[in-house]
Amino acid sequence: MERTIDLTPIPNAPPYALSKSGYVYNVKTNKRMKRQWIGNSWRTNIRRPDGKTSFYFRHNDIDSAARKERFEDVLSREETKGIPGWSRYEITPYGTVWCVSAGTRGRGAGGPFIVSEFTHRNKSHVNLTNKFGVRRRHSVESLIRSAWGGPEIVEKEILKINP
Repeated sequence: MERTIDLTPIPNAPPYALSKSGYVYNVKTNKRMKRQWIGNSWRTNIRRPDGKTSFYFRHNDIDSAARKERFEDVLSREETKGIPGWSRYEITPYGTVWCVSAGTRGRGAGGPFIVSEFTHRNKSHVNLTNKFGVRRRHSVESLIRSAWGGPEIVEKEILKINP
């Protein structure tokens, strides 16, 4: 009895494919490759097409295009405005800050992500980084005011959150 497995080819590695169950298969030999949990994702060591070198393929890299589409769908549903002076970031009227042009490495690479908030002197703050890598701390309240207008917007949103 032969099983058929639905496989997705891995880009830049022709003899390998990823199954829906999360395993990488060598298509030429029909063997399942060993996977390892490294960092925050499953990875499999596979050979490059030249046959001489190998690299660790991250299993969630194969859906990075789908992930980007999902984030763009979320951003299209959200009402956001750009933050003046910070072209990489947008903010919602209720204070969620999005980094819309993430880099190619690190957390959130390949698609927009929500910027982490922290509390400083009993106010919510975020760290924003400009195109030169300079990081600045801003209160979420001041960012809402600069993008959406005066304090009446902030008070209206606070009333909606805490009825």
